Amino acid sequence: MLRLWPEQITVGLFPGHCWLRRRGRSSGQPSAAQAEVGALVQAFDDLLAETTPLRGARLDLIVSDRTARIVALPWQVRLRSKAEWQAYAHAAFDANGTPLDESWVCVPAVRRFGEQGLALALPIAWLTELEEAARRHGATLRTVMPLSAAAYWSPRRWMAAKGPSWLLLEEEERASMLCFDGGRSVAYDSQPALDASGLRQLLQRRMLTGGPVRAAAWRAGGEAHVDVLKALVPEADVHQLSVDYWDRHA
Repeated sequence: MLRLWPEQITVGLFPGHCWLRRRGRSSGQPSAAQAEVGALVQAFDDLLAETTPLRGARLDLIVSDRTARIVALPWQVRLRSKAEWQAYAHAAFDANGTPLDESWVCVPAVRRFGEQGLALALPIAWLTELEEAARRHGATLRTVMPLSAAAYWSPRRWMAAKGPSWLLLEEEERASMLCFDGGRSVAYDSQPALDASGLRQLLQRRMLTGGPVRAAAWRAGGEAHVDVLKALVPEADVHQLSVDYWDRHA
């Protein structure tokens, strides 16, 4: 069959688990990659080597939050231009104690007027390695998004139309949470999480402002700790998102 448009492929790169979704099918594999970003580049290269020929395919990458720096970006009504938002994102990292130098690319993400966004930063050298690996296999990078960014931009149909909703994101040694109210982003938080106790600390911290009406959980390469969520907020409607949820909404 003659392909008129470049094929789009989604790749997930996480310590302990990587996957690739092509033509509606996901292929996953355990990965020995740990915290080092260089190990994830090698896992990416291996995945592409097993998937050739790619023939100009465009790749959407969803990567571990541990490869990035991420901070909440409260709405500022007075900001107008891209340059102003860019400067504001850099200032948010400064205020967080994680200032950025020229080795990082910084992107402010704001989905809609009046909503809290995210400031995202990824190492330029690491992105270059990913781009070179894709090129070696005849593909090009279309997007590279940390997990929390993919969650922020994904459809929000699972959320409660009214009231607060939580989205818990789990991966090896880290947990993140996006909080919404009436479908609008209102808070972002993260926590080192070697086990369920780390998750409880994150959840209990969020409980200081009240529990959710509805909650969802996702975990890279395994079952999310839905039981921990249900134990803490038994009155909430809690469910698990499928492992390929981001693949289908990239």
